[in-house]
Amino acid sequence: MMIGVLKRLALIAALLFPAAAYAQEPPQPIDTTAFGKPGFDCAELRYVDFSTIEDAITQITDARPLKTADGLAYCQVEGYVWRSSRFRVRYPLTTWNGKLVVLGTGGQAGGLPNDNPAGGRGGAELRKGFATVQHDGGHFSTITDAQWAYMDDSASIDMGFRTAHMVTVASKAIIARATGKAPTRSYYCGCSNGGREAMIMAQRFPNDFDGVIAGAPSMAVRDLFVNMFWIANLVRDQSRAGFDMKAAKTLHAAVIKQCDKLDGKVDAIVDDPRRCQVDFAPVTCKAGPADDCLTDHQVDIARKIYDGPRDTDGKRIGPSSAFPGSEISWVTFITPRWAIGYADSVLKFSLLDISPGPNWKPEPAKLASYAQRMGVAEAISSATNPDLRPFVAHGGKLLSYYGWNDAFGGSRSIMDYYETVERIGGGEAQTKTFFRLFMIPGMDHCYGGEGAFQFDFLDILDRWVETGKEPDTIVGAHIGPDGKPLFERTVAAYRTPGSKGERK
Repeated sequence: MMIGVLKRLALIAALLFPAAAYAQEPPQPIDTTAFGKPGFDCAELRYVDFSTIEDAITQITDARPLKTADGLAYCQVEGYVWRSSRFRVRYPLTTWNGKLVVLGTGGQAGGLPNDNPAGGRGGAELRKGFATVQHDGGHFSTITDAQWAYMDDSASIDMGFRTAHMVTVASKAIIARATGKAPTRSYYCGCSNGGREAMIMAQRFPNDFDGVIAGAPSMAVRDLFVNMFWIANLVRDQSRAGFDMKAAKTLHAAVIKQCDKLDGKVDAIVDDPRRCQVDFAPVTCKAGPADDCLTDHQVDIARKIYDGPRDTDGKRIGPSSAFPGSEISWVTFITPRWAIGYADSVLKFSLLDISPGPNWKPEPAKLASYAQRMGVAEAISSATNPDLRPFVAHGGKLLSYYGWNDAFGGSRSIMDYYETVERIGGGEAQTKTFFRLFMIPGMDHCYGGEGAFQFDFLDILDRWVETGKEPDTIVGAHIGPDGKPLFERTVAAYRTPGSKGERK
């Protein structure tokens, strides 16, 4: 009789409180015999109370030793930091080099990568002996959906800067508990939004890391999305009457023909696009629209993209990063179905204060007024403070890179930032001891393009931190469809125009 009553009560509870019925199950025992004591210590992290970590109240949801097909044994720990910032920590069980690398997010973040440590994101670092950390930016979303930020200031703060910092603090405590020692070196490595996060770490949390890698950092969020919205609306029409891939390829071929030789070698790559002045006359249609020329309308679109966002009176709204050579990316980065509404979503839910919401549609003619309403978002998320003195005092090193073919991330912003840091930081000789910027010919956003785009930036940074010898050049490869290098290229560090040794 009593058993029947209890069953009915349990059923009522499940119906009234469905979350309780589907709550996370208690942890199940894990067989760690194949991993020895390091594996046992890993699994035991599931039961450790990390809620007392200062500034990072942490809960572990899973901890288990794992092994790749070729025998790399590692510990994987998952959990969350107050309130909802999820993370994944991995460290080699027997080959840990004592160092930690936190991997940044991309786009709108929103999830832990569904990866394979044998070869996925973070796999290379793990195989080199590093402990790795991944996080979700403090919310759940796709990489181009900003609904998570709608009327939620706390979530915006998490995404802006808090999650990356808290997850770092938590990860160091977890690894110290598991291995008996804190990491000897800690690095932050990211590109795009992850590059912005890296900049934020150096600027706002200067004691967290010994070095950061800021790839194509989306450091000025207002300029980034103003540009993205500007270009998206100019190329939204993908018919032949608009600006489609045929137009992009036609213009790109003309740019290469005109400017490739400016650097003294012919390799189908524009070495420094600031020296390239595009002449539209040879590529403008003379006898009506055709596949091998641009109409007057297409030329007008191209001029506007190169020039950058302006209001209806012709006043500049923000700087353009669309240099000659970037033409293909105007179409490939903006028009895919998963990306075409990206800038619209961010304007609806994230950048404006107060966010207008899902039923609002941004108007291109009002872009200037939108830009004036992004001050709160800029204060939370932008990484443009050039005063790196606290980071330098900590001994930190900042390694940044940008592809010249990247039309969206803010290549002008990073060059301006570097030059400002140089003025504040004591000149070229002093600045290069803690900040190195590399502008990479032919490289797209973070990866890909016609030039070299695969570099071992973590190895470069680690060597710099350990030896104190700043890198003046880096060597990267262009990877072919079969995954093998087709050619290599040496890239010199960026020099402020007019500085000693800067190429004219």
